Amino acid sequence: MIELIGERICEFGLLFIIVLLSFCLGKKVLRCFKKLNWNFLQEFVFGTAVGFGIFSYLVFFLGMSGLLYGWVVWLVLFFAALFCLKEIREVIIVCRDRIKTLGTGQTGIFEAGLALVMVVAGILIMFGVLAPPSLYDSLVYHLAAPDIYISNHRIINIPFNFFTNFPAAGEMLYTLGMLLYNDILAKLLNFGFLILTVLAVYNFTRRYFNHKTALLGSAFYITVPTIMLLATGAYVDLILTFFCFMVFYSFMLWVDENNNKWLVLAGLFSGLAIGTKYTGVIVFFIMVLGIVIKSVIDKDKWNEILKNIGLAFMPFIILFSPWLVKNWIFTGNPIFPFIFRIYNSGWGPLNASNYITHIQGHGMPVKSLWDILALPWMLTTRGFSFGGSFDIWGPIIFLSIPWLIFIRKI
Repeated sequence: MIELIGERICEFGLLFIIVLLSFCLGKKVLRCFKKLNWNFLQEFVFGTAVGFGIFSYLVFFLGMSGLLYGWVVWLVLFFAALFCLKEIREVIIVCRDRIKTLGTGQTGIFEAGLALVMVVAGILIMFGVLAPPSLYDSLVYHLAAPDIYISNHRIINIPFNFFTNFPAAGEMLYTLGMLLYNDILAKLLNFGFLILTVLAVYNFTRRYFNHKTALLGSAFYITVPTIMLLATGAYVDLILTFFCFMVFYSFMLWVDENNNKWLVLAGLFSGLAIGTKYTGVIVFFIMVLGIVIKSVIDKDKWNEILKNIGLAFMPFIILFSPWLVKNWIFTGNPIFPFIFRIYNSGWGPLNASNYITHIQGHGMPVKSLWDILALPWMLTTRGFSFGGSFDIWGPIIFLSIPWLIFIRKI
């Protein structure tokens, strides 16, 4: 029992160190983006997002260089702490001051109830996080690949497991956790992205609505059944969700403030999104569409529109390119396993057909407008059809949709 408690203390302690250093590294990077207005929570969310990206790519380059050793990672953390001493002191001072003000504000029953719901949900999720890994994809590649990389002290090509040639920014963070301690720490890092998204949703919603609505939105998110399930494992979907939301958050701040530095951050987060999972490319194209629409509304010239798109595209492609190069080296196909007909990399039409058939088995056919309007109902009652559990969305969100007609402020 004492040994188990000691392991939990080590895991949570290391999680705290990784998050603190990620925030401080990100905080240092964000200082390059002058004339951006931050509150502490917003700076924490944006800074930690950037910092996690830094650690992910540091581990990737260590892996490609054959330096995946525990002592190397500890050395990286040590130098990161030295590099961020000023930021660490600032964080300690701010946290000390905020602790002194706890309990001074008034909290209503509604807010207290929502906070209690989120705490209970977090505790329930934590039971799954602290259990040994058991979810299918975690055992097949999200944790299996990092384990193989660590055993070989480098990132290697793993034959007959094409999943390991997907972008792996999330798996690099899991590699970091497993190098430092164990797979539970890797799962805790995944849980950390759940908390970061809750904080991001709260801060965003509070900016555009109010404190009560922000708490409600955060509570909705953390209690979605699929979110709770994914948070217990070592999947990358919550990491992808977080970075996609950060793209949206940054884009909306650009719309409001018309400061192009937000576009650079949006492009950076979209690069981290596709670096986590290929489907992250969708949010980049949506962002580009949004840039064009806003620019047309503002009657910007085409050179201004292209400049704005370029500001987002540059960090996006820079962060995506390492995965393209890795796949080119290992398989001869930069976006393996796709376009296999052009790049004959051993994937083959049979394997491709089986995989595409599996993917197409998810979701519902859209043959009419009614199929689109019925999607919330289908997501609530036919979760297995979308590749999830029985209830992937949850009835709370579905039952809340009619209340949208009463919303006056948009």
